[in-house]
Amino acid sequence: MADDDTTSLDETKYDPSVRAEAVLNQILKGEDNSVSAPEEAKVSVEEALEEKPILESVTNRARSRVLFVTTREEVLLDNSGIRQYYFNLAPHFDEVHVICLIPRRGSEDPIRGGNNLWIYPVRAKYWWSLPSAGKRAAIENLTFGGGFRPDIVVGADPFEAGLAAYLIAKKNKRPWQLHLYTNPYGPDYKEAAPDNNWRIKVANFVLRRVSSVRTDTGVLKELIVKKFRRIADIVVLPRFYNFTGLLSATPTFSLKEKYPNFAFIVLAFGPLTATSQLHDTFSAVHQLLRNPRIGLIVIGDGPAKELFQSKIQLLGIEKSVVFQKSADDLTSYLKTADALIELGTDEESEVRVLQAAAAELPIIATETPLRTDLFKDGESALLCANRDLVGIGQKLGRLINVAALRQQLTYAARFVAESRLHEDPNAHYQSIASSIESVL
Repeated sequence: MADDDTTSLDETKYDPSVRAEAVLNQILKGEDNSVSAPEEAKVSVEEALEEKPILESVTNRARSRVLFVTTREEVLLDNSGIRQYYFNLAPHFDEVHVICLIPRRGSEDPIRGGNNLWIYPVRAKYWWSLPSAGKRAAIENLTFGGGFRPDIVVGADPFEAGLAAYLIAKKNKRPWQLHLYTNPYGPDYKEAAPDNNWRIKVANFVLRRVSSVRTDTGVLKELIVKKFRRIADIVVLPRFYNFTGLLSATPTFSLKEKYPNFAFIVLAFGPLTATSQLHDTFSAVHQLLRNPRIGLIVIGDGPAKELFQSKIQLLGIEKSVVFQKSADDLTSYLKTADALIELGTDEESEVRVLQAAAAELPIIATETPLRTDLFKDGESALLCANRDLVGIGQKLGRLINVAALRQQLTYAARFVAESRLHEDPNAHYQSIASSIESVL
């Protein structure tokens, strides 16, 4: 591949920022002609599939062929989590092809990742050349036997991968889907990398043209629904929770050792925003937090962090509250805290409650249909009506003061996890495949 994918822009190629603007403007205006004549592939997919006959018709196959486009280059490594993800997903499709976009030079030899999994490294000198490079690579490697082999194209982000997926799908007249794991409109995204202002423009372009979107969380889904109302098909991707793993997992550190001033540690999760349920959490428990031996660790981030810091100072509890952006080792947090307070009722909050149960962590939470089905108030969890902040505070006080109650809830949470919480990995990947194939 040449260093410069668009020869009409030679005059800008020595200034990376000007070059990025010129190339992306050309693509986003629909004037990208840089892949009109595909080069011969080094190793064709025909050679990689020589032992597998080409199937003549989509209607004769029980499962589809799918092409994923990603920028996560860990997929090139045998033991990486993302490689394992595609390996586990592959049995639920006829074929899985993965184009990996990498902004530097190196080998572009295809990798056989499994019986029906192929991975194609695609490289360019600059990140903004990658969408065109991805389109070229798809044509080179996957056009044969009467047409373009994949039935579905999936972009694994709304940036380089999403734009490449759009270009590939449009060129080959295939349905496509966008998967979102990152919020391009979050408060810190624009400043996180030098060219993210351009990536936001790319995301806007892609999201205005896609009709099927899958998001990682319900919060991200709602944000995209509000911002792009024309998207007809948007749902949250199925998630694998591995509750059994939490039951048997061993923590790698103790919160009591990390925060030795706290004799009792409460966990709370949520976004630091003006409308966050964490405001209710502080209102419910601030009296108890005036005891400096009781600590509240808040896991979350957002634009209202300074507002929350001012709030805890006004409440006189700044020595008892610790803010953390994320919990890198969630198992250790859940296994070594003393309680979880969960006042949210959305999908993410339900997951946190189930994870806490699997980690045998006593739970204080707002009632939801799922929680009242799984738990009995006072026996396996402490449940309160929505916005019953007095009740939440009272129940936390009781949990702090009655050791026998803590022990009872711990045993009961384990019983709930063992008897009620199951996740079948095969069913999980099948549900992802079905969600992808819904675009056909």
